[in-house]
Amino acid sequence: YDTSYQGVALRVGEDILLLGYADSNDQLQTTLSGAADWLAARVNSEGQINSSGNARTCEGGETFLGVGKQVSVVDVFVGLVYASVRTEKNTTEAAAQRIEQWVSRNRDVDPCFP
Repeated sequence: YDTSYQGVALRVGEDILLLGYADSNDQLQTTLSGAADWLAARVNSEGQINSSGNARTCEGGETFLGVGKQVSVVDVFVGLVYASVRTEKNTTEAAAQRIEQWVSRNRDVDPCFP
């Protein structure tokens, strides 16, 4: 698994719903809710996104233009915000708020965190 790619997938899925995709059997909504729960559980009390075990970012080894990929904090944050608005889940909203607070205190800090 990879918390960064999970955040990107969550944000894209929520974008699809926001654009009016007709999810007649609620399968996409149910899947995205599970994805948001999984991701929210990986945001610690300080707001850092746990990247330990990531398969593609941080210690996962993928690079872009010779630079190692990091956690996409923006995608994780936006995906959690969208999901929290849609589901009205306090745990998802709280995770997004913790990320916001961490970023405001750590603007130039590497977001990769085991």
